Amino acid sequence: AKTALKKVVAQNAAIVQRTALVVLLAHAVYLVLRVWYMTDTHTQSHWWWYGACVAVHVACGALIGSAAAVTRDASGNVVAPGVDLQSTAGLYEYVFDVLYLTVAVLLLAVCTEYAVYLFALVPLVG
Repeated sequence: AKTALKKVVAQNAAIVQRTALVVLLAHAVYLVLRVWYMTDTHTQSHWWWYGACVAVHVACGALIGSAAAVTRDASGNVVAPGVDLQSTAGLYEYVFDVLYLTVAVLLLAVCTEYAVYLFALVPLVG
């Protein structure tokens, strides 16, 4: 039973780390290409949409982080590994969908201002 708990903890840590890396890379690509390289076409509305993406990423990251939180006893042993993010359907699957849709919006927004219309898919999927 302890090995199963440790396996879930390790899987959750890998998922959280991979997701954070993808989100950070998307932000880096957007900031370098859209803000720095194409600075003459970057307007205030771009900052508003970028802020919306940041807010979504923070909210999704907080939900995923709280779901993957490990509960340990006084001696440091794992009592509860958190939600198994790899096999969870429902809310956390939807959170990951929204998170990756927002990554797509950020990356497509480098090329087109119409990428923000992808946000219209969020209520349609839910």
